[in-house]
Amino acid sequence: MSKNLSKIGAVFFVAITIILLLVYGNPNAPPIIEDGKLKLVADKDIKNSNINFFKNNDKILIFDPFRMQIKYKGEFKRIFEYASNITLFNGNDSKKVEVEGNKIIITYFNDQKDPSEIRIIFDMNNNSLTYKIEGNFSNLTKFEQIIYGYSFGSLNYKEFITPSDDVIKNEGNESYTWQAGIQIPKTSKNEQLMISNETMLNVSGNFTSIWNSLRYQMSWPYVNPNETITIKVQEPVKINLTKTGLSLRIGENLNAPLIEFYNESKKILIFDPFRMQIKYEGEFKRIFGYASNITLFNGNDSKKVEVEGNKMIITYFNDQKDPSEIRIIFDLNNNSLTYKIEGNFSNLTKFEQIIYGYSFGSLNYKEFITPSDDVIKNEGNESYTWQAGIQIPKTSKNEQLMISNETMLNVSGNFNKIWNAPMYQVSYLYVNPNETLTIKVQEPIKINLTQNYPLTVSTSSTISDGIHIYKNGTQILSLSPWEAIFKHDGRTQNLLNTKKYDENYPNKLIFNYNNSEKITKISEIKQNNKTIGYEMNVSWINESMDVQEVGFNIKIYENKSYAEIKYIYRTKNAYVNLDPLFYGISFDKNKFKYVKVVRDSEITGNIKRNPVENEKKGYLNFAGCEQGKACDKIIADQWFIDKGDKTPEKAVEINGNFSRIEHYFTYNLVRFYMNDFKEPLRIYAE
Repeated sequence: MSKNLSKIGAVFFVAITIILLLVYGNPNAPPIIEDGKLKLVADKDIKNSNINFFKNNDKILIFDPFRMQIKYKGEFKRIFEYASNITLFNGNDSKKVEVEGNKIIITYFNDQKDPSEIRIIFDMNNNSLTYKIEGNFSNLTKFEQIIYGYSFGSLNYKEFITPSDDVIKNEGNESYTWQAGIQIPKTSKNEQLMISNETMLNVSGNFTSIWNSLRYQMSWPYVNPNETITIKVQEPVKINLTKTGLSLRIGENLNAPLIEFYNESKKILIFDPFRMQIKYEGEFKRIFGYASNITLFNGNDSKKVEVEGNKMIITYFNDQKDPSEIRIIFDLNNNSLTYKIEGNFSNLTKFEQIIYGYSFGSLNYKEFITPSDDVIKNEGNESYTWQAGIQIPKTSKNEQLMISNETMLNVSGNFNKIWNAPMYQVSYLYVNPNETLTIKVQEPIKINLTQNYPLTVSTSSTISDGIHIYKNGTQILSLSPWEAIFKHDGRTQNLLNTKKYDENYPNKLIFNYNNSEKITKISEIKQNNKTIGYEMNVSWINESMDVQEVGFNIKIYENKSYAEIKYIYRTKNAYVNLDPLFYGISFDKNKFKYVKVVRDSEITGNIKRNPVENEKKGYLNFAGCEQGKACDKIIADQWFIDKGDKTPEKAVEINGNFSRIEHYFTYNLVRFYMNDFKEPLRIYAE
């Protein structure tokens, strides 16, 4: 009897247990929600925070609260990590997991914190998973943004298609940001696709941006508070995309005003109104900086973006300012982007120049080719200036090429000047008002440049401009008309300066800007009817004065790394005495850290001189015949580049029949006195 009662009791206990499990569930079982082939599995243990998403028992996504973030009171904060001190919650706080039908709610909470509670809510229905983050905040108005993070590492996704139809291959270590906002051509999609051989996920929401990191195998969709994202699981289908080609994108928040230029999914240039400048009423002014007090417009002014077909117009305006309005206009057509700046000015005649700036940082450009075919490597801390104007060898190009492994940009316009700065990863292109810039996007091709002339020499029609000598796009020195100094009938006179200077200091100038004309003549140097070089005469002329012409004669030769320079001068008659005193040459003391004067005795090895370091201030004086010493002829002046721990590298050597050399490091100036000015000054670039 007792045995039967025991059996009956055991059966009754099992039955009650089964009923309780059916009614209340197994308290130790992991929280799971399922819908057909889909399953989401969480864990009640606070140490185990990952939530895994399955299709047919194969994992297709991983959700980790450490990857999820909210922006609250101006700071981004991750939600949870057990051993972390940088997350909102950690192992010292509480966690609970609830299942309500097809919904899992994971809550982290601590009444002593703000927010005191964060809830991660997943809801599964109709082959879709909705994903929401909400919380309890002491100041709900300071809850600004949500980042829904998820991981796809080792889950075999091949590619992603962003809302702009950019196709991103899941390979390499790149990261890609898609920015919601205003775009040409227009797009209205709000979904990203993730594609593998077995599955396609359609991730949709009112995204402000999406960051896909192939390096970390993560995606972070950014949304505003109260926004959810939905992940629809589909069988993979063939996607027929029309290639987007070129697109231009800007965020709707013009306080962060970067304009990004894309070729399909690849960012190829960045435009920033802070880098763009105009010259108005004699001053260069940047266009916009939100918190700036040096820009034409800032966060206190008005802004708008308009799209008209393939044209984007960004306008900054304030009726109380002059200019009252600046418009940046981009027009996208036929693989090219045109770029124009215009405005409303109270005095349009005082609008003098535009600087079109753009950035290429981290966009993998290897080199640039200037309109003079100078090749500039995108490396180091140098800056390079190309100056339009009169040049030998002659050039008629008005384009600069930017070359990477994937892209070649042809940037064209009527440039006055181009400044390329690998140090800052920016280019600035100077043009006159009403001139536009055109950026044509091409596949990279092999460029065959014939660098027959290692040196280029240029000047401009501007009367005050001197002569500039370049080696492969880098200016190595310049000759200033102010530092061309002569003895004129016993008076020491500079070649050129302003009319005001001439009036204030009588008999100190040969010419001023108002009483002379600048004439430049270029001719070919021929040998056996073949051009072997070029000759440039740059002169300042007034036929009515005692001194009628003073200037420079410069020669360069094919395949020769030197230039020859001589003064040219002409007087009214033989009774006017005019003799050169020295050549004044400007150099960059930051580029050429060391100088060395080579004397005749060094050739025989009697004296060993070390390079003399250029001080920020200072003066060095070398004479061929110094008082109390035997004459020791000066052969050359050598300029060196600092190579750190290595021996300084000689970059420039200036040869001539010198009687004296004076270095003025304070003024970046060297004066070369000649024994015979009929002999040329020869400048070698190594």
